[in-house]
Amino acid sequence: MNKKIIVSIIIVFILLLIFGGVFWWWRKNRADLNVFTAQMTKIFSLPSEEKEKSSEREEIIQLQEKIKELEQETESLKSKSIEERPEELRVSEEQLREFIENLDRISEEMDKFSREMTELSKKQDRVKEEEEEKIEEEQPEEELSQTLPKILISEVCVGLDKSQNEFIELFNPNDSDIDLGDENFKLKLVNSSNNVTEKQISWTKDIIPAKGYFLLVGGKLMINGRELEQDANFNSQLTGTSGVIITDNQDNILDKVSWGKEGKLPPSDAVESRGIILENGLKTGQSLERKSRASTLIDTDNNFNDFVLSNAPAPTNSSGEKKVYSLPSPSGGGGSSGSGTGTGGDSGGTTPQFFPVIINEIIYDLEGSDEGKEFKC
Repeated sequence: MNKKIIVSIIIVFILLLIFGGVFWWWRKNRADLNVFTAQMTKIFSLPSEEKEKSSEREEIIQLQEKIKELEQETESLKSKSIEERPEELRVSEEQLREFIENLDRISEEMDKFSREMTELSKKQDRVKEEEEEKIEEEQPEEELSQTLPKILISEVCVGLDKSQNEFIELFNPNDSDIDLGDENFKLKLVNSSNNVTEKQISWTKDIIPAKGYFLLVGGKLMINGRELEQDANFNSQLTGTSGVIITDNQDNILDKVSWGKEGKLPPSDAVESRGIILENGLKTGQSLERKSRASTLIDTDNNFNDFVLSNAPAPTNSSGEKKVYSLPSPSGGGGSSGSGTGTGGDSGGTTPQFFPVIINEIIYDLEGSDEGKEFKC
């Protein structure tokens, strides 16, 4: 017999033995394979949304472990010698072909399963990243939505005794204290050219008490020879035509006021409805005070209606200490004079008010007794 034919027969015989052994293993583990196939069918028939659930991910992991066990059994079977294999390994060509087809189908299912697993893993990673990004985006939005409650500018002075010593008094109309600081509060000053400057603030105190005041000072305030304690300090800038804006850290405007003079309008960026026009602008020794009614500060969101010119500035700090300043008398009488002092009273003082007195008749000295006859009204 031709040697090539003999070798071919031997090779075919060996292949039949190998495929027969695999077929025997398949028949022996057919029940497990049916369960596996059913589980695989169940997984691939699930909607994509269900595959994302963690419970099904655990089921997939269990199937992977089962596949590994089957692979290990296959390798163990292949390693056995021909003598150790049972007679059942001798199978027909038809059975062998059926078994190979089943193997091909399982291989295709395994490839499909592997691709699905990869896609599912990528999708879960994307979902996780999107959730983390969403959480990160939501946090700043929450911070943006947090703004300070209402705070009012209650008095502004461009210079108490001289232009370098100015102040901005704030009022807290709320029933609870307000914490202030660089993280939540901004002071912006506007010059006559409508240029806005955000000021650096040096904080001595950082709380406006409920229904209380807070004193921002440029320079220092000397009244009656004593310095009024300031709550915070900034570099002086205000002039006869200027404006003040206070905002939270997201630039939400809390309050603003603007003033000017004839021929020089109030800076528009700081105007609230209508600015204040003064004959000669706001001068040293004067202030703009917020009007009040029944001890309640008026706030109509209109500078012209809400503020009045005062010739006796009366700054108040967060401790409730208040001092009233008035220009020194030209003759020097009635109090100390000179730059940096001024006259005035301590906490609790009120702005002096004067009313006209009219003399309507005078009678000079008469003959005889003039008791009670000098004046006739």
